[in-house]
Amino acid sequence: MESEELLMMPIAMDELAVALTMTAFCVCLFWTIVGPEAIASYGMYGIIIGMVGIGTAFVSGGFRFRSIEEVRPIVWTAAIGIVSILVIQNAIFMWQNIKVLNAETTKYTIMTVFVIGILEELCFRGGILNAQLTLCKPWESEETLTVLLYPNIILNGVIFGLFHWAVMMQMFGTLNLIYLFAIMCSGIILAFIATYTRRLSASMLAHALFNIIVVGTSASMIPV
Repeated sequence: MESEELLMMPIAMDELAVALTMTAFCVCLFWTIVGPEAIASYGMYGIIIGMVGIGTAFVSGGFRFRSIEEVRPIVWTAAIGIVSILVIQNAIFMWQNIKVLNAETTKYTIMTVFVIGILEELCFRGGILNAQLTLCKPWESEETLTVLLYPNIILNGVIFGLFHWAVMMQMFGTLNLIYLFAIMCSGIILAFIATYTRRLSASMLAHALFNIIVVGTSASMIPV
């Protein structure tokens, strides 16, 4: 991919991203209405974060739709992203005996992290990162591409990490700084995936499936 073509258009929705988003919204709405209190709160969080993403993208002028031409690059990039996050989190938590999730994880918890991951991508990559790139226009020249693109990817990961820091502080009253660093690194990888492919579906798949792996295996890592 030529560098000047890298961001000729902002990160776009495609058929897969639309399908994932609609499914996630429907599941969150269902849980909000009929789910137990703990699940209902996740459902409401998903709806709010998804609506913020849509609103941010529309306001910034960064919301676009581009049809899928070939599925394999999206799947391969998402797979590489999942492996990258697994490797980084394993390296970060190598000496940490963490247990974020217990062995009684239910299918509802797995589905929760799956749909929440999709809607967080809609917000942080479809909304916030698109707004960053639309405002900065790093594709205008080779110089601005180098100076503005990668700092915005890193900044997006930092924003992603700080948001999770604020949420976890609100929920638990504390947050290990190593956890914060791991979430920031994961956010940077997800932002790079969305930017490289210019499609939200790739980062949605990477985010949601990584969370499924962590929750489903009770691994010593944290869902993002």
